[in-house]
Parts: sequence; C-alpha cells; structure tokens
Amino acid sequence: MKITNISKKKSFNIPIEIADNGFSRMRGLMFRKKVVPLLFIFDSPGIFPIHSHFCPEEFDAVYVSQSGVVTEIFRRIPPGMDRITPAKAASFLLELPIEITDKLKIAVGDSMQWTGK
Repeated sequence: MKITNISKKKSFNIPIEIADNGFSRMRGLMFRKKVVPLLFIFDSPGIFPIHSHFCPEEFDAVYVSQSGVVTEIFRRIPPGMDRITPAKAASFLLELPIEITDKLKIAVGDSMQWTGK
C-alpha cells in the first residue's frame, strides 16, 4: 500500500494491515513480535482510545479525520500504557513504526492518503 503525506509531498510504499472489524481493531499491535503498520478503519467518526499493553515496542498513533486530515499524533508510545485518549474525533487511526512517521514528516493538519492493497 502507498501511504502519502500530501501536505509534505512524501510517500512510502509499505505493507499495511487493515483493522476494520471488532477483532482486528481490538488486537491492534498486541502480541506481535514487532510493530507493523496498521490502518484502523472505524464505522463512524468518534473518540477511539488505545492502550499499549502487550505491544512489542514504541510506536506512533496518527488519528485522521474522514477528509484525510491528521487530527492528532501521539509519538513514541511505550509498551504498557493504560490509556491514550484523543481529544478530537477521527475516522481512521494509523499505528506506525516510528521511522515511518519520521520519513513522512507527519504533523497535525497534514493531509494524508493511502492507496492500493
């Protein structure tokens, strides 16, 4: 899948797992050997807290609105955090390895796009 930061004109081709049902969203990064890029697709916009119990290492959480705009970013979430709660509603969540967020230079307000499978 190609993930693009339209605002910064930066793209990256990476395999991204889709979490679009209750089980895949509940599992997230838990019980994995390493952080893999995940795209959570929610049924409707809302506030979607996460935690990092049983996650293998630090990761970034990028909340994105229905229109593709980054609403919030939580950087370097360590394993074992109880609750990370965004203040703004989102329709999507990207959980990414830190280096991908860095390469794409993702910031609040940036327009994001993902294409392909």
